[in-house]
Amino acid sequence: MTAEGQENRGRRVFFLYPHPVVGEELLPSILESEYEVYLVKDHVRLFNLLREYSNSVLFLNIDAEVKGVKWANYARSIVASPETKDVRLGVLSYGEDRDAIQIYLDELAVPCGFILLRAGIEDSKRLLLSALKEAQAIGQRKSVRARCGDGTLASFNVKYGGRFHPGIVKDLSSAGFAGSFSAGLRLETETHLTDMQLKLRGRLVRVSAVVALKRRSDDGTEVYVFLFDREVTKETKLKLRLFIHELLQSEMEKRMETISIP
Repeated sequence: MTAEGQENRGRRVFFLYPHPVVGEELLPSILESEYEVYLVKDHVRLFNLLREYSNSVLFLNIDAEVKGVKWANYARSIVASPETKDVRLGVLSYGEDRDAIQIYLDELAVPCGFILLRAGIEDSKRLLLSALKEAQAIGQRKSVRARCGDGTLASFNVKYGGRFHPGIVKDLSSAGFAGSFSAGLRLETETHLTDMQLKLRGRLVRVSAVVALKRRSDDGTEVYVFLFDREVTKETKLKLRLFIHELLQSEMEKRMETISIP
């Protein structure tokens, strides 16, 4: 990907061996700010992956006990490698080991800081979001988007003209989605649809949206871009973001499985 493309996409944000509090308490707020987040539990494959995704942010859980791993040395390896030196490192820990803090802040000068989780959820959230903002991890995009495949992962249903019309979701963000109708319903741009239902791996989410544009795909199918309106609640958007995170996480795990371990 070109430098311009990376800037537009933003930085992938990895949490290596994340503390439970990351997934249980902090993740919703990070996703709400439209960061692209991955939770990883394989430091060897991740190191190799970062050679490809060198424009990433990586938070290390230095409290994790992994056989044969000293986290300061792992961090030094990332900083020293020409292929990974641009990765923005940060550290998460419940401990206040002054020697460790000095290594990461003074010797390695990790750009995303040393975040003490024992300070509490709200302080941890504030520090994490501040570090991600400083790292410009959002890029120029407005929302994280995920491809949804052939309709087995995500589909939709619209009530229009007194009938229900099913369709396939092709890609999804918290701002809207692109999809095509199974039976060829035709709509004009700016059509307001107040009764829509998304089916996301069996989970039903009700939304309302406006037809922003339509286009022809390579196979001749008419594809519509729907933008959610202001009636879509914060709770609904969280469900969408969690689903998008789930899809991207699954894709990343499959990608990591293809990486050979030396």
